[in-house]
Amino acid sequence: MILLFHSQWTIETLIRQHSSKSVKEMDEIQNMTYSELYNYFDCDQIFSEKRPLPREEIWIHAQQTFENILNDFSKNTNVKATRRDGFHVAHEAKYTISKGRGIFAAQDIPKGTLVWSTRRTIFFASGSLYRKFLIDINRNFVCDFIEWSWVQTFQDGTSRIAIALDDGSLCNDAGDTANIGCNEEFSKLYKGGCVHNYIALHDIKFGDELLCDYSSFVTSGPDAGWKQFSL
Repeated sequence: MILLFHSQWTIETLIRQHSSKSVKEMDEIQNMTYSELYNYFDCDQIFSEKRPLPREEIWIHAQQTFENILNDFSKNTNVKATRRDGFHVAHEAKYTISKGRGIFAAQDIPKGTLVWSTRRTIFFASGSLYRKFLIDINRNFVCDFIEWSWVQTFQDGTSRIAIALDDGSLCNDAGDTANIGCNEEFSKLYKGGCVHNYIALHDIKFGDELLCDYSSFVTSGPDAGWKQFSL
């Protein structure tokens, strides 16, 4: 069964229904690893059925949930990030033949074009904040957000847990045959360079799937970096 949200469900309703999970549940997961969280939320069962394409209100709900957590954590701040997604070209999220959900070009994209950036990607500095996010997020999509999470290590050696809160999370891995990613010549034209900007690596035609190379941004190793966050 595909889970879809009715049109009358507002962002405020989603937050009200899902932002106040029990203290008991938070206590239950506070020491869980990434794989234990995956099992706790029964993600194998969730992914045994076709997953829905996320609508914009899901991304905004997730962003507001993250902002609320940060504002609660830092009482003197008022975090409110951009509502614009990370895409700089026309795209469409839809189902692929064999890989589940994916993203596709809705225009011709010349080589060197900025396709996507991390302007609506959230970064967690601690495992406890990440766990809190999973408790507060809409439960129908918690396994998706677990799957869409990765640990990224930056040039200064610091690492963060990252989640793209837009259709960038649907980019499938193609390894060295990816068509968007780091191009030093073009990426340096944008703030953040290759770390925060994904460039068309060759001409992409209307209707082509946009494909990433996960190894270019996901921390490698047996635990994929999760242990440093006690996950």
